[in-house]
Amino acid sequence: TSFGRFSLILIFVHHIGGNLIKNLSNKKDKITLKSARQIVGLVSSQNSKLECANFSFNTINCKKGMLLKNINNSICSLCYSENIEKRYTNAEKSWANNYQLYIKSKDDSEQWIINFLFLLDNVVKKTPNPNHFRWFPSGDLESIEMLGRICEIANRRKSISFWLPSKQIDIISEYVAFNKLPNNLNIRVSSYMIDQDPPKLAMGLTTSTVNKNSNNQKINCPATFKIGKSKDGK
Repeated sequence: TSFGRFSLILIFVHHIGGNLIKNLSNKKDKITLKSARQIVGLVSSQNSKLECANFSFNTINCKKGMLLKNINNSICSLCYSENIEKRYTNAEKSWANNYQLYIKSKDDSEQWIINFLFLLDNVVKKTPNPNHFRWFPSGDLESIEMLGRICEIANRRKSISFWLPSKQIDIISEYVAFNKLPNNLNIRVSSYMIDQDPPKLAMGLTTSTVNKNSNNQKINCPATFKIGKSKDGK
């Protein structure tokens, strides 16, 4: 009958429409390297000194660094990342893009974290040290909210040891006062000046210093003896 044929058509249309909506939804939710990089930027594996995956911001958006760079004898007055940016313009563009995408994502931190984890999982397996990751070979913490994201990423990837050198003592102090740090995140607070004593902290964090006299150093960083440079974006 006409009614029967009409019912079959409705069922068919409903079936096709349902599958179409489902396929479109799956397509929308699927993360690819291209889509993740449009949200996060570049999680890099190309750093011959570190031999592990890493993530950077450009130096002009390094808040503490911009304050210290014009002060004689400050560590930031000898900033190696600025030299890399001058030598490899693609590195500066890549790091600047990372920063701008982070700022853009402030209203949706979960989306940024999920896409960062996708890139992280893809990159670490290509490095000599897949169980290690360094934050900010260039740049530094942008905010307390940024540190919260870093801690969440560490909590979701317990198999990776994360290293975060930082001069943002105020940000770190405020965060640690109200939050517990993941066991697989090592925040290393850095001194501002060359030959300066390590920062005195009550947070139980590790510290680092830069000394002209090697006799003043407790442990020499192994990267000092490696020849190499960051090639992000190159």
